Amino acid sequence: VLVTLGLQSKLDSFGKVQEAIDSMVDALKKQKADEIAHHEMCVADLEKNNATAEEKEAIKVRTEDEIQILKTKIAQSEKDAKMLKSDIAEMEKQIQLAGDARQKENTKFQQEASDQKETQTVLEKAVQYLRTFYSAGSLVQIKAHTTQAQSKSDVPGAPEDFQDYQKNSNGGSAISLIETIIADARRLEAEAIEGEQDAQASYEDFVTQTGASIKAKTTEKDGKMMEIADAKNDQAEAESTIESTEEELARLADTKASLKEECDFYVKNFEGTVSELLGTQEHSSEVSSIVLGELAIRSWLQAAQLLGTQLQGFCVKMLTHVVVQKKALTELQGKGNFQVIAVNNVTGSAEQMARELCNPPAAIWLDLWNTEFQGGLKVEIEDLTAGYATAKSVLHGVTLQIPPCSKCAFVGKTGCGKSTTLLCILRFLEARSGRILIGGRDNAKLGLRAVRRIVGLVPQDPTIFEGTIRFNLDPFDEFPDARIWEAVHSVQLMQFIRTLPDGLDTHVDRDGSNVSFGQKQLISLARMVIRQPPVLLLDECTSALDPITQEAVQKSILRDFPRTTVIAVAHRLETVLDFEQICVFHQGDVVERGTVEELKKAGGTFAKMLQAKRMQPPQ
Repeated sequence: VLVTLGLQSKLDSFGKVQEAIDSMVDALKKQKADEIAHHEMCVADLEKNNATAEEKEAIKVRTEDEIQILKTKIAQSEKDAKMLKSDIAEMEKQIQLAGDARQKENTKFQQEASDQKETQTVLEKAVQYLRTFYSAGSLVQIKAHTTQAQSKSDVPGAPEDFQDYQKNSNGGSAISLIETIIADARRLEAEAIEGEQDAQASYEDFVTQTGASIKAKTTEKDGKMMEIADAKNDQAEAESTIESTEEELARLADTKASLKEECDFYVKNFEGTVSELLGTQEHSSEVSSIVLGELAIRSWLQAAQLLGTQLQGFCVKMLTHVVVQKKALTELQGKGNFQVIAVNNVTGSAEQMARELCNPPAAIWLDLWNTEFQGGLKVEIEDLTAGYATAKSVLHGVTLQIPPCSKCAFVGKTGCGKSTTLLCILRFLEARSGRILIGGRDNAKLGLRAVRRIVGLVPQDPTIFEGTIRFNLDPFDEFPDARIWEAVHSVQLMQFIRTLPDGLDTHVDRDGSNVSFGQKQLISLARMVIRQPPVLLLDECTSALDPITQEAVQKSILRDFPRTTVIAVAHRLETVLDFEQICVFHQGDVVERGTVEELKKAGGTFAKMLQAKRMQPPQ
């Protein structure tokens, strides 16, 4: 009687199991439709990738041509600069030669002027002598007086060459002759001085003109050197462009291979879609028989627990039968493309299985969930109350809805319940009342493995495992290299990876002691970019990043999760101003919800937070 009653109670719940299986069939149909849409999207991405690769290749060719032109320009400019330098040296040499010639001419003119000056001095002394000792008379008297004076040596200062002047006078006045000679000497002196001045003026004109030419040549040479420097800078930029373009082409090639592989997978997978759908109903009946058999065994085990060990032998035989059926069910998972996860360890002890039957009647002991959730999932929080251990509740009836594929931010003071809500979504913390629906399913009714697979987390203090960087990014080796490198580039880790001797194969110590805290956060975020979970939780994941890297990571979050529902806890408002929805928490409840502009116009708590930080929302 007890066995019959137990079996009857389980048969009453079997209808729910059958409904779950039928819903799985519907989910399979929807999944296939989503796979077709995703395949079309992959094809479009592949075509876009090919177009981008062609564009990058054209840019590379144009840049190489520009480099050749720049090299020719640099060579010509260097040649011109060399010629200008030679011209300047030649002009400086000419100035030096002109200076030497000017020095010689100056010396010559100065010598001539000095000679004429001496001549004037001698003649002026002669005139003075004549005027002193001769006031009137003929040349004969002068001669006689001079002869007498010379013979007696009583006339001091008489010129020795006076007789020469007398002989050449042809009977003229000696004074007039001497004065004529003095005038000639003065004229010659003046001419010498004037010649010196003219030579100096000519030299100065030559130096001025040549200096102007040198200045012009120097300016032209400096211009050529600037052209060479600019051309070399342009060449360096062009070479850098080619290098980055080649890297982009390599990344696009990897992306193309990954997209092609994904497209081929969906094409191959789609070929068996019709037969799978047709056979799913038949497989569901097989599942029903397996589940029914296990329900019966569980009832027998419950009876064995109540009546003693008389039925132990029979239960062991039946348990062996269930193990065989469990193996068949495992094979069936691949055929129906759904999973019946963890049938609560049917190979465990009879006592443990019997204890599971004592769960509340509403509990669903089958952990059923779909293999993949395509696209972002809607997250619904209904009257959620939660707290830690025996302490008072932190959340008090939180209710909100987050649309699929949207970006939502939780803001508020420390201790208001933001991070606690994330813990409840992940089931790190169980709700005291209320529930959380992920894609329309209560997360409390999903297995932990299912929840953790659907929901990704980038915490403020990320976890790093001992192993390579590649292992930390893809622990189960599920994704191609192209996807890993794309994620590394997206979260600004590329420069850090390039500095490592072994790249992605560089070993990371236990707890990541040989990488910085900011790099840990970037690795944790890259892990999510690779996984692309349907729901992503971010708990201040950029707190240790510099402003430039933080801005790039924020763009990555908005760009690289197009089909993911993102929920971010933010203490720095500038990181969430581009999000579609803001939820303001206060003392364990949501007091404001809306877009940045809506909350600003409302003039509430969020507007005051913006005003306190003197920030403006993006236009």
